[in-house]
Amino acid sequence: MTQTMQNYQSLYTWAMDRQAQFEREAAERRLARHFERARRHTNQRRRWLLIGRPDERKAA
Repeated sequence: MTQTMQNYQSLYTWAMDRQAQFEREAAERRLARHFERARRHTNQRRRWLLIGRPDERKAA
């Protein structure tokens, strides 16, 4: 293999590894955001069960 081909191959490999790293990090951020919203919703449901929903309190 020529030196130019080796340089191209190493650059290509580096770029593909970098792209895979970006995709993994983006997936982790999406997952963390999803669980944060789910946890917040669960906490709100617990609170609503204890004190009632805001619209139910207004009607009562």
